[in-house]
Amino acid sequence: SWLSNALSTPVVVNRTLAPLSNLFYRYPLVQAHLRRTINYFLNHGRHPMLADLNR
Repeated sequence: SWLSNALSTPVVVNRTLAPLSNLFYRYPLVQAHLRRTINYFLNHGRHPMLADLNR
């Protein structure tokens, strides 16, 4: 299972992904794109292609 794998090979997880989009509050389009990118990565475990974000 993923839990036994995580216990045998621990890694550092960057927990600052979500707030990064808040850095671009003056650029709402960039902020929205970054938020969609982060959410996609967290849900699918891989970087999205542009087409993935436009679905």
